Amino acid sequence: MFRDKRGSELVTETAIGVLLVVVFFGIMFFGVSRTSDNTALYEQIYSKEIALGVDSSYPGTTLSYDLSKVSEGISDVGVSNVVSFSGGEVTVKLKKGSRGYSTKYFSDYDVNSQFDSGNVLKVSIGVRNE
Repeated sequence: MFRDKRGSELVTETAIGVLLVVVFFGIMFFGVSRTSDNTALYEQIYSKEIALGVDSSYPGTTLSYDLSKVSEGISDVGVSNVVSFSGGEVTVKLKKGSRGYSTKYFSDYDVNSQFDSGNVLKVSIGVRNE
């Protein structure tokens, strides 16, 4: 009776160990596949760059950003959903189903964006919100 118990404990411990290894490598694979195409990196870079540009601009300024490096992401998400401004925060989304990356900015100007010819993003700084 005791011999059977030791054998079953060994099988259970081995099964748990194998399951933990599979889960660990599954999580690692998901993380690597998410960052392998640099989408998350470009979302972060462009979000921070646009927020810094908005903070350092005056009303009437138009900022231009060449997003040709991420043209595939733009076509995947849709031009109108790539960059959004709301509540003092800019969000850049380059992958469908992703939350994107958001960066807060301090200025309280009215900010609008639109794509010009090709993959050039034009960000217009308007008057202060009241």
